[in-house]
Parts: sequence; C-alpha cells; structure tokens
Amino acid sequence: MQIPSGGTLHHFLKYRLGVRGVDKIIEMVVEKITRFANSKEAKPDLTPARDF
Repeated sequence: MQIPSGGTLHHFLKYRLGVRGVDKIIEMVVEKITRFANSKEAKPDLTPARDF
C-alpha cells in the first residue's frame, strides 16, 4: 500500500472532509483509544480544529 503525499492528504482533509469530518474522525479514534486505555492514562484533547 502506498502512502499518499502530504499535499494529497491535506487536500482531502480540507476540501472533502472539512472541519466537521476531521472532528468526527478524531472522536472515533479517541473513542477506540479510551476503550483500551486506563482512564488515568489517557486524557484526550477534544478541542476542535479551526485552522484548516
């Protein structure tokens, strides 16, 4: 599997997903991490991304 270039990834995130899409992905990842981590170990930062 090839890894996309930074420019391709940036374009996809900015123009296809938008801020709400990125926020949703972050929420899903944090949810998965917190299932496997002790609550004392993980403290997610859910600050929404604003500088796209």
